[in-house]
Amino acid sequence: MPLIIQITISEDTERSRRKGQVPGCHIHVDQISPVMAATEAEQMTAEMLLSHGLSLMTPSASFPTTPDATTKKH
Repeated sequence: MPLIIQITISEDTERSRRKGQVPGCHIHVDQISPVMAATEAEQMTAEMLLSHGLSLMTPSASFPTTPDATTKKH
């Protein structure tokens, strides 16, 4: 079953100030849904993050299921 994740990527401005380097980034996982992926891009993003060793440690109970979470409307 595909994994859909929603992430927020924000610039790490503190790192650039400390080290005088090009800013890095923070990746925050906003949502994880074990539902059918809406697009191939979502699937590819999830696969890419997982293949790069992203460890998703948040318990599934943190993502309550709503009626819309199990049905993808087109």
